[in-house]
Amino acid sequence: MQVVPPRDSELKPPAATNVWPDVASMPLKLQWSPSQQRDANCTMLGKALSVPVWEGLVAISRLMFSSKYAWFLQQVADMRLPVAELRLEVKSCRMTLLADATATLLDLQGPTRCAIARHQFDGEVAIDAGAVQREWYVPLYTLVAQAWMDPATAGLFDITNRTNNSYYVNPKQQHNDHSVLTYVLECQDVAELCLTFCATNEYVDGHVEEVDLIDGGRHICVDKTNRVQYVEAMTKYLICGRIQDPLMAMVKGLYDIVPPELLVIFDHKEVLYRLR
Repeated sequence: MQVVPPRDSELKPPAATNVWPDVASMPLKLQWSPSQQRDANCTMLGKALSVPVWEGLVAISRLMFSSKYAWFLQQVADMRLPVAELRLEVKSCRMTLLADATATLLDLQGPTRCAIARHQFDGEVAIDAGAVQREWYVPLYTLVAQAWMDPATAGLFDITNRTNNSYYVNPKQQHNDHSVLTYVLECQDVAELCLTFCATNEYVDGHVEEVDLIDGGRHICVDKTNRVQYVEAMTKYLICGRIQDPLMAMVKGLYDIVPPELLVIFDHKEVLYRLR
């Protein structure tokens, strides 16, 4: 990949909307905590926003979805760098497209992610007016989607409901979690289940891992006096703990491209609607 400098040697500093935090280097960690303990003035990345900014975002969040989405698209469009300031020339080999594209995308930092790109394949003379770019992205998206969702390779996502084609971060294991935990709460003698405060992960390569739900959990037996605490600890682990690494990678990747301030105007249903 080649970064082509602008003709004018004196560049204006990038606008504030074109400045991204270096998410990849942030020591972020997902954790389970009550919402009352979180600072409502901060984004998920811990960035504190001023009161005027929050007031504007709250006002936008109250608009109809179509108006909010139009505002979001405008903000994203404003991030795009003019060709006069910066443009990218990306050269790739068709035989090694996935590796080349991955290296190219990982090399982009900050505002360069919103620069206009022109693509060319080695040994070809086609001028990119949009068609070459599609040839570059479409196979990449297809390969990535297959890698993410292929159950044979324990991809990043696992289908949870074929009726509406819903996916969830793949924990590399299958469990009927709800029914099991319900039985733990309702059975007459939970001690007969011989449970301890630990979870067992079985991976596709046959590797088995035991994870303590609390300190020394594998040595603490579950009985009638602590089974509620066991279910709470197991629920936290199943929802967040066991998928923390892939989920954190996905969150970092998202916020590395879209500043979190632009997403706070949407509720979870609106985000789901746009993802479908």
